[in-house]
Amino acid sequence: MNFNFTKEFYFFRKSTKNIIMRTILMLFCSTIFSFTPADIISQNAKITINQDKTVSVDEIFDIIQSQTTYTFIYRSDLFKEIPSVTLNKSTIKVKDLLSKVISTNQYSFELLKDNTIVIEKKVARVIQEEITGNVTDEKNSPLAGVSVLIKGTRRGTLTDFDGDFKIKGLKTTDVLIFSSMGFEKQYIEVGDKKVINVVLKESSNELDEIVVSGKKTVNTGYQVLSKAKSIGSYEVVGSDVIETKFQTNILDRLEGTVSGLSLYRGTPVIRGVSTLNGEDYPLIVLDGAVYEGDLESINPNDIENVTVLKDATAASIYGVRSANGVIVVTTKRGIVGKPTLSYSSSFQIEPLPSRSYQNLMSSPEFVDYQIDVFNATVSDTRKTSTLALDEVNTLLYAHEDGLISTEYLNSELDKLRNLDGYDQVVDELLTPKITQQHNLALRGGTEKHQYALSLNYSSRGSFEKDRPVEQLGLNVKNYFKFNDWFKFDISLLGSYGFSDYYSGVSGIALLGASRLPYEVLRDENGNPAEWNYIKSDSEIERLISLGLLDQSYYPLNQLKEVKTSSKSPSAVINVGTEIKLSESLGLELRGQLGYGKTHSEIYASEDSYNVRNMINDATQIINGEVINNIPYGGQITETFYDRNSYTLRAQLNYSKTFKEKHDVNVILGGERSKAVTESYGFKRYGYDPESLSFTDVDEATLVAGIQTTQSVLGTFTLGGQTIYQNTDSRYISGYANVSYMYDDKLGFNVSARMDESNLFGKNPKYTYRPLWSFGSNYIVDTESLSLPWLNRLKVRATYGISGNVFDNSGPFAIASISTILNEAGETQANITSPPNEDLRWEQTYITNIGIDYELFSKKLSGSIEFYNKRTVDAVAYVDSDPILGWTSLPKNYASLNNRGIELQISPKFITTDDFRWSGNLILSYNRNKVTEFVEERTTYVYDYVSENQLREGQELNTLYAIRYAGLNDKGAPTAYKADGTLVNSYLDLSPEDLVDKGTYDPPYHASLSNNITYKQFNLSFLFIYYGGHVQRDVAAGYYPTFRYPYELTRNIDKVHLNYWKQPGDEADINKSPGINWDNASNPNQVLSSQRNIWTYADVNVQKADYVKLRNITLAYTVPKIILDKVNLSSLRLTLDVRNPFRWANNRNNLDPEVWTEDGSRGTAIMPTYTFAINLNF
Repeated sequence: MNFNFTKEFYFFRKSTKNIIMRTILMLFCSTIFSFTPADIISQNAKITINQDKTVSVDEIFDIIQSQTTYTFIYRSDLFKEIPSVTLNKSTIKVKDLLSKVISTNQYSFELLKDNTIVIEKKVARVIQEEITGNVTDEKNSPLAGVSVLIKGTRRGTLTDFDGDFKIKGLKTTDVLIFSSMGFEKQYIEVGDKKVINVVLKESSNELDEIVVSGKKTVNTGYQVLSKAKSIGSYEVVGSDVIETKFQTNILDRLEGTVSGLSLYRGTPVIRGVSTLNGEDYPLIVLDGAVYEGDLESINPNDIENVTVLKDATAASIYGVRSANGVIVVTTKRGIVGKPTLSYSSSFQIEPLPSRSYQNLMSSPEFVDYQIDVFNATVSDTRKTSTLALDEVNTLLYAHEDGLISTEYLNSELDKLRNLDGYDQVVDELLTPKITQQHNLALRGGTEKHQYALSLNYSSRGSFEKDRPVEQLGLNVKNYFKFNDWFKFDISLLGSYGFSDYYSGVSGIALLGASRLPYEVLRDENGNPAEWNYIKSDSEIERLISLGLLDQSYYPLNQLKEVKTSSKSPSAVINVGTEIKLSESLGLELRGQLGYGKTHSEIYASEDSYNVRNMINDATQIINGEVINNIPYGGQITETFYDRNSYTLRAQLNYSKTFKEKHDVNVILGGERSKAVTESYGFKRYGYDPESLSFTDVDEATLVAGIQTTQSVLGTFTLGGQTIYQNTDSRYISGYANVSYMYDDKLGFNVSARMDESNLFGKNPKYTYRPLWSFGSNYIVDTESLSLPWLNRLKVRATYGISGNVFDNSGPFAIASISTILNEAGETQANITSPPNEDLRWEQTYITNIGIDYELFSKKLSGSIEFYNKRTVDAVAYVDSDPILGWTSLPKNYASLNNRGIELQISPKFITTDDFRWSGNLILSYNRNKVTEFVEERTTYVYDYVSENQLREGQELNTLYAIRYAGLNDKGAPTAYKADGTLVNSYLDLSPEDLVDKGTYDPPYHASLSNNITYKQFNLSFLFIYYGGHVQRDVAAGYYPTFRYPYELTRNIDKVHLNYWKQPGDEADINKSPGINWDNASNPNQVLSSQRNIWTYADVNVQKADYVKLRNITLAYTVPKIILDKVNLSSLRLTLDVRNPFRWANNRNNLDPEVWTEDGSRGTAIMPTYTFAINLNF
């Protein structure tokens, strides 16, 4: 038996062996055996490490003995299995140094009187009983998927959804390692423990996977997976990220956090569009069941995490609705421990839109422009028309007719030049947009019952004064664990949205280009001003003389003549149970019931302008008798939208590890779901809100149209009738998923699902077609590569089929039902789609290859993915024989392809106790192409340049343009055909003459975020980028080309001031066309055909790339020493600025997020300022 004797004992260990042994035996009864180093070593004993070094255990004892009075005795081979450790230059307590290398559960320590410490290895005892426990985070929330591994072995387990774990066959000397990404590892010595409960602390130094939330598990809605071992393409965003943003819609909070997820112009798209006419929105899953409701009804503060499923292995389990990707939302649940009460509140203000961005003409500019238009166009009889004329043209016509002098004309025009109606619009109608959110949450429970309750209120402001949209929310979640084999949960997610405001005039519309700049709301005396609107003064006087209503228009008097209200209750009830059938097999039953209703009312009084106009326009005078086809009184329009849905699911879950290396997980289930939506509405005439009475009208006759009325055209047609619509979607499905992992390195996954639906045709050729996927991954043993800079490498590949549905056609005829009865008093219905027996779901074949890595001591981590999505049987409209009753029909007719790359890089620049700096870069690329579409439905150029047209070999949403040839000597635009022939009209062009300028959809999108923490302060920012797409310039939008001066009815962009005025101006390539061109036999035709050349010219197409600083956030966490004095657990104050900076790669500073291409630059997105507070009691 060999011993190591350090210091003086080392040199004569052989001669003193017997003495030492006798000493140990003699002192055994007088000392405390099995003390730990912390027990036997002085609390103040310290040593100094002079420099960074790597040392063995023996060398550590030498260091301690050289600086203290302690001496150690132990067997020479006792610590040969313990690896060397790295010591940093510092001063450290002896007990802390020993704890780095010696487990107090595996060794016993005996202190002798002369400060000699004898160390021996304990004898292990096998524990017969099963060890159980629970793992939570610091907020007492259970952690699922935590790895519980026996140190030194490959044997272990994972915690379940409740954070519980069980493990057998342990020894008292075993050490359990608890690890989960985003949390510090914990080492727990088993000893004599029967129950081990662990609280994991969040880690700022370790990152085992790229997961935005720091969560190591993936919740697909059907099962919880370990992210480290997962094969599919998943990304998880946790509440720690979601709660740092302040949009009321959860999807808006995901921007810039998930690779492959584009939110361009607010529309969520995962890895490109995979359909032509089917559903293109990602499938939303809430707490394990498909969610059919409004996302605005889900309070973001109630969300625990959001999982985005992107490839076939991840999403195909959802079958025919998964081709567009799946977004799984999991709400928070209760915690084990004493109740915790939290409150969060945010106050957000967005200033009024910038007038400078709109770049509209000022009053002087517009008056002068109107004079130029008047002089360049032909006079007509409009000056005696029943239609209203603006003030400038009224003066110009009067001057032309000699009714007013030039001096008076100039004087009045100068007055108009000095008026600015926009300032009055801001003062009278508008206000900064203010949004508030308040959330109160209570969570707590025991191991047998956990509960979560939250109440929330939000008020989304408007730029219009006194027009908030409010919402109340309630979330109740209960979880019961009756015993080890039976668990039950039930939750209620409810919301009630409501609004009630006056809507007689839109200030935002007036602030834009909808009216003229010199029209003011109040005159010089402060009284409401009258506008020239729709009908001329002489026509208004004529109507009054007939006993009809006065149609004078005073905008300010209209403010409270129209009232809009809306109520939107909704609720989702989710019930589930888990039954443990055996150690490895469980049964899960789950059901979800959804309800939603929206009831909207728009009440317009008899004094509202539109009601007066309708009553007058529909009036007939026959043989001197006045016939009011629309009765006097108010009018009310009611619309209803009802939504009801349910999902039922039964699922078997099997999970077992064989021989410590073979992990097998199987799920097998069936599901039935139904979603019914109804929309309908009514309009009542002659409505009295006090008595609720109304007068019936002959809708059938009025919809068909009546003649000889008092409208300016002499006819009247009643429009805007609501059609009753009912959609009933039913699905029944069976599915299975099998995953296998060998030695935590090599994994395989196979899944399949069969869907049947009432939306599909009944042709047996197309039924019973399963959707499936296969995938594999390999976790490289980096230690065997001898590459110290490579810490982790995982390669994964998947292939499979997802699906999509088209719900506007089906195996049965679809009809629309009108609220108007026919002449026989019967309900009318029109067949909108004939039976389609051959209709089937669209299929998308998805290939995905991914690599996940960690480098340089985990200071740099990331992933790269390549994917290809090939959609076949895409539904497209094809021409039909009109004799059959339809000009086109939907058929599974086309194919398209999406290819892309996703790159994610997450560096940790600095990590110390007081200072941490990390970042995240996401780069995504997607390019699509229509690969099969034989029939082109139109040969008209206008159809291609004005709307999206499918062409084989081209991208979706391709922008086609006309080859611009410049202006001629009369200021008119000209164009080239493909062969170089010059033409003066777009009617002389064919689709082959057009130029493909690119796509409206950005193929590139990226984000860059940084997070910097210094002590109690945290600074973060997010840049987003969208690019590679194109848009038309503002000069091409609403371009005024006139035959008559009164056609200019609204303000326009200043770019139109630079127009052609005289021969020779065409030499300037930046000149816009002249105001008026040649008058041929059909001037309107000439103007229209020439105007379209300019509107759709290739020179008016420009890049739409842009970068925005989407958020910059500063937060301060109040120190705990202060909070303890006021009985608070935590308090965090946050200041956030959204959209403070924008860069756009175009000529006229257009913001591609709001540019509408109709001549308006859109409403500018202003920087939004948010102050938030989050506290826990």
